[in-house]
Amino acid sequence: MLALFLGAPTLEALEGEQEARKMLSRNGRAIICAVLTSAQKAGSETGIPSLRQKMEAWRISQEQCLKVLGKDGYSLRYRYRYSPVLALEIRDENVITRLSRLALVRRLRADQQGSASLLESRQVIRANQAQELGLSGAGRIVAVLDSGIDVDHPDLQEGILEQYGQHFLDQGADTGEDFDDDNGHGTHVSGILASRGNLTPPGIAPGASIIPVKVLDRRNVGWFTDWAAGIEYAASLHQDDNGISIDVINMSLASHSLYEQSCNDAHEGIAGAVAAAHELGILVLAASGNNGSNDSLALPSCMNEVISVGSTLDISPGTISTFTNRSALLDIVAPGENIVSTGNTGGNAAISGTSQATPHISGAICLMLEANPGLTADQVIATLLATGTEVNDEVSGLSFP
Repeated sequence: MLALFLGAPTLEALEGEQEARKMLSRNGRAIICAVLTSAQKAGSETGIPSLRQKMEAWRISQEQCLKVLGKDGYSLRYRYRYSPVLALEIRDENVITRLSRLALVRRLRADQQGSASLLESRQVIRANQAQELGLSGAGRIVAVLDSGIDVDHPDLQEGILEQYGQHFLDQGADTGEDFDDDNGHGTHVSGILASRGNLTPPGIAPGASIIPVKVLDRRNVGWFTDWAAGIEYAASLHQDDNGISIDVINMSLASHSLYEQSCNDAHEGIAGAVAAAHELGILVLAASGNNGSNDSLALPSCMNEVISVGSTLDISPGTISTFTNRSALLDIVAPGENIVSTGNTGGNAAISGTSQATPHISGAICLMLEANPGLTADQVIATLLATGTEVNDEVSGLSFP
């Protein structure tokens, strides 16, 4: 049996192996993702496998790896549902050696950090006109992956689905049901999306509901492994038979590294979760990041099935914000400068960033789906891109709706 999984000795190191060894030597532990080959499931050769079939193949790969790996020298942080990836905390270099000898291990990927991509703007995207027609996003559900939500804020209390709130922090070492916002970023983003308008301006979709998924800590920083787990959680809520149907995943998150091309191969756990959400009909949005690049985007906005969102001036929608990352991969822009929304102490705050632009689009999608629940995800995207005012960007020479 072991011969099926152990590769022949080779002088070529497994991709990421040396980095994992250096991290272990430096820190006494290494949090890595072991990216596996996908086990073939019987019957899938004759056609495109379903999501359930792919999940079963990935489960088998994970089971095989863990069985051969043994139980000593590491602990399992995350076992992802939507990709053949295991997030491991390694404490013994022998574990890295064993992984390097397993033929079903494609690469080892060190965990990385990212952060938050730090309403009068309703008129700019014409949300006020939709609201005047009686639309509020009622019945729509958005999973907000961020720093949590101030559950006591009077503009947000009504819209939070508290029973489904979760947190994924510290590379899987800290998970659970608490989602209280100890930074304020997630509260601000959630208010732009769905503030009820008691103390702050109404959100774009003031009737929508929010599932808070906390993946950023009090410093507004989070790890890729936790982001992948948060996306998986939202997608699994939608997929499982529990009466919850999620329309949008809003990620005002951005990696520190930037990518000029599609970044699907930069983190298989995130990419797999995003692909599963897309296959399930969930629209996934992410902020493009605030580095001011004119040829690259942050992860996860650079992934193929993510709607990437940049920022424009609130009072001048024809001008791209100087801080916005933009490239040919950027899908759409929305107001993101000096946006007044819910603050973490029960009042309001004005913050700028592509983080603030992203929930404008999530809210607009909620209004669209309330007006026409039969729209598919692809139809929503096509409508957004076809009907937006074209904004020309002098810096990059590109234009965006």
